[in-house]
Amino acid sequence: MPRIQFEQLSLSQLRWFVALCSALLSVEAFLTDDIINKDGILYVQMAEALLQGGFQAMADLYDWPFYAILTAVLSAISGLSAQFSASIINIVLFVLFTDSLLRISAKLIIPSRQLAIAAILILLFLSLNNYRDFIVRDVGYWAFVSLALLHFLNFLRTGALHHGLYWQAYTFIAFLFRIEALFLLLAMPLLACFQSRQVSWPKQIFSLYGLTLITLFGAMILLVLSDGWSEVFGRLSLIADYTDSSRFMFLFEQNRQFIADKILHPVSEDAASLFLASALFGIIVGEILLGLSVSYLILWVMASRYPSPPLPQTERIALVYFLFLNGLILYVLLLNTYLMTTRYGVMAFTSLFLMILPKISGFIDECYQNKRRVPLFIIGMLLLYSLGDAVYQSHSKSYLPATAKWAATTLPDNSRVATLDVFSAYYLEQYAGDRLRITQHSLQTLNKQTDYLLIVSKNRHGPGPAMIPTDLSLTVLHHQESDRGDSATLYQVQNQ
Repeated sequence: MPRIQFEQLSLSQLRWFVALCSALLSVEAFLTDDIINKDGILYVQMAEALLQGGFQAMADLYDWPFYAILTAVLSAISGLSAQFSASIINIVLFVLFTDSLLRISAKLIIPSRQLAIAAILILLFLSLNNYRDFIVRDVGYWAFVSLALLHFLNFLRTGALHHGLYWQAYTFIAFLFRIEALFLLLAMPLLACFQSRQVSWPKQIFSLYGLTLITLFGAMILLVLSDGWSEVFGRLSLIADYTDSSRFMFLFEQNRQFIADKILHPVSEDAASLFLASALFGIIVGEILLGLSVSYLILWVMASRYPSPPLPQTERIALVYFLFLNGLILYVLLLNTYLMTTRYGVMAFTSLFLMILPKISGFIDECYQNKRRVPLFIIGMLLLYSLGDAVYQSHSKSYLPATAKWAATTLPDNSRVATLDVFSAYYLEQYAGDRLRITQHSLQTLNKQTDYLLIVSKNRHGPGPAMIPTDLSLTVLHHQESDRGDSATLYQVQNQ
C-alpha cells in the first residue's frame, strides 16, 4: 500500500489535520495547567451566577454576557461544571480559529507542499498557543473575526451576496465577544467600495451593511423595550468613551505634562507631545512585531532574501487594510487605558503573520527541496522551541489549589475562612461549596472576624504574618511550596 505523503494532502484533509492537532494542543494545555486564569474566574462566576440568580446576578459581576451565557447553556445542558464547559468552548473556538487561518492561507499559497508547511506554522504559532489554556472571551473574537475576514476576501473576489452576508454575520458574532468588532464591521467594507468591481454599489452596500443595520436596529429596540438589558450589555457605553475626543485629550495632556516635568529637560518641554505620541506608536509597533514571537521573527529574517511570488493584489491590500484597522484599534485602546497586553494585539500580529506566511513557507520548502542542511537545522530548532515553549510548564502552581482543597476538606463546617488572593477564594469556593464561609479581603480590610486565613506568597516576597497590619495571632496549619519558592499557607486565627 503506497504511503501517503503529507505534502499531497488536499485542503480538506489539511483542515481535518489542523483541527485535530489544534484540539489536542488545547486539551494538553488545559490538562497540564494547574490553575485557571484570573479572567477565567470572572467568566466562570458569571456563568454560575446566571444559572443560580439570572441575568441581573450575572450583570452585577460584568456587563458583557455572551461568553458567560454560552458557558452557562453548555453547563446546564451537559451537567458539566462551568469551568469545564468554558474549557470545551475554548477548545472548539481555537479549532475554528486555526481552521480559518488555514483557509485564508490557502488563498495566498498555491503549492500544496507549502500550504502543508503553513499548516504546521499555524499550529506552532507560539503567541497563539500561549492562550490555549486561558478561559477568555477573546478566543471567540479571534475565531469569528478570522472567519469573517475569509468571507470578506471571498466577497472581494466574487462579489457574491452570501459572502457579504456571512462577513456581517460572523463579525457580529465576534462583536458579541468583544465590542471592537463593531469598528471592523463598519470600517472594513469601505475597502470594497474601491476594490470590488464585481457588483453595483447598491448591492455592495446591502451585502456588506444591510444585515448589520437590521440587526443593530433590532438590538436597539430590544434594549429600549426590555427592562434590565441595558445593564447586561453595559459595556456598550465604552463605545462612547472610545469616540470621546475630549477624554483622549485629557488623558494625553496628563501624561504629556508628566513627561515634560519628570523626563525631559525644561528646554525640550515643547517636544513632550511628540515624545508621547511616538512612544505610544512605538509600543504598538513593538507589540505587533513581538507578537510574531522570536522564532518566527528569525524565520522571517532568514526568508527575507527568498524570491517568493508576491501576494495576490486583492488579498494583499485587504490584509494591509485589516492590519491598519487593528493597529488603530490598539492605538485607541492605548490612548484610553495606557495599558497594553499581548492579548489585545492578537488580530493585528495575526494579520501580519498571514502576510509573511507565504514567504516563510516558500523559504522552508526551498531549503527542503535543495537539502540545505544548516538552514533546515536552524528551522527545526526554531519550530521545536515554539512547540516546547507552548506545551512545557516551567513552574507548577498546583500548591495553590492543593492547599485550598486541603482547607475545604479538613476545616470544620461553617468555618470563617478569609483570603487575600482571588485564586484562593475561587478554589476554596469550588472545593468547599457552602460548607465554609469564604470571604476575600485586602490587607487593609482584614479583621478578627475570621477563623482561618489563607495567604499566597510569590517568590518568597508575598504577604506573610508579619506584614498583616492587625493584631491577629496566627498559627500555621498547612503550608505548601512550589519549586521556585511560591507558597500557600493556611493559618488558624487565635482571637484574643
